Amino acid sequence: MKLNRLYRERTLTSICRSLGLLACTLVVIASPAIANAKISVKPKIVVDGRPARHALVSIYNCKSNQLEAGPFSTADDGSVYVPEIDSGDHCLKAEIPSGFGTKEVQLDEKGAQQEIDLTEIVPRLNRADRVVPATLCFFTFLMVIYPIGRYLAKPWAFRRDYLIAQLSGESMKLYYQQFRAGASIKGKEVGDPSLNDGDYTEAFAHDFRKWYGRRYYIFPIMILAVLTGICGWWGCLNLWDWISGVQSLESMRGLVAAAIAGAFVWIIADEIDRLRRRDFTSFDLYYYIFRILIAVPFGWALTRLQVTLQVGIPVAFFLGAFPTSTLFTLARRLAGQQLKLGEDPASGKLELESLQSVGKEIAERFKDEGVYTITQLAYADPLDLTIRCNFDFNYVVDCVSQSLLWIYLGDKVKDLQPFSLRGAQEVAYFYTCLTQSNPDPKAVAALQEIASDKLKMSKEALQCTLEQVAGDPYTKFLCKIWT
Repeated sequence: MKLNRLYRERTLTSICRSLGLLACTLVVIASPAIANAKISVKPKIVVDGRPARHALVSIYNCKSNQLEAGPFSTADDGSVYVPEIDSGDHCLKAEIPSGFGTKEVQLDEKGAQQEIDLTEIVPRLNRADRVVPATLCFFTFLMVIYPIGRYLAKPWAFRRDYLIAQLSGESMKLYYQQFRAGASIKGKEVGDPSLNDGDYTEAFAHDFRKWYGRRYYIFPIMILAVLTGICGWWGCLNLWDWISGVQSLESMRGLVAAAIAGAFVWIIADEIDRLRRRDFTSFDLYYYIFRILIAVPFGWALTRLQVTLQVGIPVAFFLGAFPTSTLFTLARRLAGQQLKLGEDPASGKLELESLQSVGKEIAERFKDEGVYTITQLAYADPLDLTIRCNFDFNYVVDCVSQSLLWIYLGDKVKDLQPFSLRGAQEVAYFYTCLTQSNPDPKAVAALQEIASDKLKMSKEALQCTLEQVAGDPYTKFLCKIWT
């Protein structure tokens, strides 16, 4: 009997334990369902204490900004019924006719009937506020791209035809013999007697397309168009945000936008000037691309050295409007002052400025094409330099002529200028007047005055120098192709 009773007690104990474990398991399994229970709320939306009539209310996740419920329309009293929303923290967004407002709220059973006051309303942009910034950005894009396309359509072809006309005939043949010796024309080497003047002109037209054709503009135009489009789109979005008050103008976005806007001001102004002068090269487009890319770093770095953000935004715009070379000069000077490096060595006078017809801007253009010294200019290919610099051909020839004379006489060339001896071409004609069968008395008198009064040397020594200048092969070439 005792054994049977003990057995029954142990069986009951085991059953109770099993039922207890099962109940605990059910509680654990049911717990998440209780935590994720859906609730329904009916908040009342008010704006500065007044009911928000005809508003659209949406509930978002504050962290992920994902839509959780809505949009729902409010009643005349500002109330809105939001069915089945998880309890906890949410972000509420109410759109009203004049704008929209957002607020973080806690929705639960206790606050199922609550009043939510939106004190800050962002005004809604009207059609004019949206259209005007978009129009400005669109026309900025056109002003960047159109001048380039217009230059390639007509002025580019005009310059090509003008150069061919200037060097047609015997001059083109001399040019190929001087600077393209060894080249092949119609399967024949330059200088072959069977080649006529027309063959050389036709060869140059082909070589011009090969060396300087429109195809070299395609890639930089595409990159410039993409960068301009991206900057215009981003700028338009920021203008909308600043007009509506979503973003503050005095921020890093404002600094970036000011720097980019300043860069485009300089680009468009430079394009208009170049279009007027028919002076576009493919390398100018690369400089425009480079300018857009460095606008923001330059604007940030140069303004943060001395000024605050509020002052730095207009300063970044004004810096962007300066030419790229000026920006680099300013950057070098500021870096030299900050790092105690002394004066900028690149700020001095260029050697090419010593020539009569070459100013600083022209000397920098020659420098950009790899011509730094007077000697380099004296023996440069005048036609190639004309195309790369987009200068007039006769002007480049005149600069080369002055450089040739400078090699022989240096700074003393300035003493010869009052006697109309500016360059090697004039010296060659002057020497011809001295050495002809009946020397020109005026030329003989001028030679004596130059030697004794200006250069302080004997007449024979000066005449020997002039003979070397006139006999230089490059001088003879310049005299033959001068148009």
